[in-house]
Amino acid sequence: MKVAIVAAMQEELAPFRQHFGAKQLVFEQAKTRIEAVNPPEGTGISQLYLVESGIGKANAAACAAWLLSQVGPDLVINTGSTGCFEPSVALGDVVISDRFVYSDVDATGFNYAWGQVPQMPAHYPVAADLLTNLLAHFQGAGKSYQVHVGTIATSDSFMSDPQRVAEILERQPGLLAS
Repeated sequence: MKVAIVAAMQEELAPFRQHFGAKQLVFEQAKTRIEAVNPPEGTGISQLYLVESGIGKANAAACAAWLLSQVGPDLVINTGSTGCFEPSVALGDVVISDRFVYSDVDATGFNYAWGQVPQMPAHYPVAADLLTNLLAHFQGAGKSYQVHVGTIATSDSFMSDPQRVAEILERQPGLLAS
């Protein structure tokens, strides 16, 4: 199985680079940088890639296109820092999405749900078997962090304005992070 771990910034990939050690540059274009590293033994991962995408949806989309064309991974794991809507989530906790939504799309004038891109689903669920496997991996005794599962939103805005956060939570109740 080919696995790619994607983060927006080099600072978010630093722990993975330190953990996996030697890397080989596979592809570099604009903000996207794809590096091959040695996969951990006994995991079923035959090839492992660390990917820096750049910040924002446009960079993420370009990165995804290049990643698919250059590597063709079986599984893409997006990691990094996130803004959180839930006060019980602490710095360093793991946030796992059970579904993804947009928090800044408004096509309600065309009879779409808030956050729904026209002609697309209102939300994007995570496959149940993948969610089960992720939870099994991250949960367990002796962990120095808590695991939180819920809806994660994508947005082109950083959520620093409390009024904007309140408006988004009113439209998308139950959001865990963005």
